[in-house]
Amino acid sequence: MWNDFDNILELIIGFTGGVAALLFLLGWIEDRLERDPGRRRRWR
Repeated sequence: MWNDFDNILELIIGFTGGVAALLFLLGWIEDRLERDPGRRRRWR
């Protein structure tokens, strides 16, 4: 039972980490593509 729980926990942590890394990477690429010297990025 504990072995299964460990595997599930590892899967969740790995999946969450992967998604977070992917989102961070996509945001960074988007930021690089949209950046102009004369324009500042606005969040609202």
